[in-house]
Formats: sequence, C-alpha cells, structure tokens
Amino acid sequence: MNSERWPPCYDAEELQQNIRELVSKNQLHTSFFTANTSQGLCQGDILKLSAEMPLIDEHGNVAALELFDYWMFVGNTCDTDRVDVLTSQVVPLHDLGGLQSHEITNLERYSLNRRFFVPNWPGSPHQAWVLEFTELCAASLDFLKKQTVVARMQRYSWYLLHSCLVRYLARDDGRFDE
Repeated sequence: MNSERWPPCYDAEELQQNIRELVSKNQLHTSFFTANTSQGLCQGDILKLSAEMPLIDEHGNVAALELFDYWMFVGNTCDTDRVDVLTSQVVPLHDLGGLQSHEITNLERYSLNRRFFVPNWPGSPHQAWVLEFTELCAASLDFLKKQTVVARMQRYSWYLLHSCLVRYLARDDGRFDE
C-alpha cells in the first residue's frame, strides 16, 4: 500500500500567499461588510437565526449542540435561485468575547485551516466572531431565505472566505500521518 500523503488539489503555497495578501490590506475592520443587504441570499451573508446546531452523535443519534443566534451562509449563491436545490449550508458563529486580544490577533491572520475570523458588523452584539468549518450544517433553502440578513460581505472579504473554504475543503488529507 502506498503511504505517501495525498497532496491538495490546488497550489497550497499560492493560496496561502493569496490569504496573506488579502489580510495585509488591513481591511478587516473597515471594509469587511457592505451596507447593502437587500438582494436575496448571498454566500458569506450573516443571518440572524436562533437555532441549535444539529449533529449525529457518537451513538448515531440526532442531537443538538448549543443555541446559536448568528450563522453564516456558506452555500453557493447560485443555488438559492434553483428549484432543484432544496438545501444549502450554514455555519454557526461563535462569540470571541472570552479570548484575549493576542488570541484574536492570531485568528485575524487566517492561518488556521478550520477557523474563519469574522469581525463585528454594524449592530453586532459582540466584538468579533469565529466560525468552525467543521460545524457545517445543511438547512432548507426556503427556510434560510426567510431569515434576516444582518451583514453582507464586500468582494474583498468574500475572496478571503472563498480562499479559506478552498484551503479547508481541498487541503492535503494526511491519511498516512503518524
């Protein structure tokens, strides 16, 4: 059996460089969100949605984790208008209130594969947020379209989200790591 680590299906160094360049523009707290949230549902939108995160637990039973009030829509925007697509994906946002400032600074560098830092938006009840890509949840598109969009990403932050999603989903798989 071949024990070679399977590589990512993209140029990992180029993607890391792209993320570093986006972060170096220092737009995290000034140009992350736009004021225009009027058109439909878009990838990267922050939804006001009070719901527990569902999961299948270690016994194969349906369970729920804590209640979350804000979620990010990470499904493809184009799927929201297709009649043959009934579900899409959201990820709950975790409040970073308990973290020290140096820990938040580390998240703002976007160096972690599984986490995505989300700065506060106008009207946000917390200083900053983080989402865990491992907490991806399926949800009814009809239901999601009825939720209130409280923040929408600018193009810059959408590029950053997309880069981090690709890095997370298409990274080398490490199946033979010790």
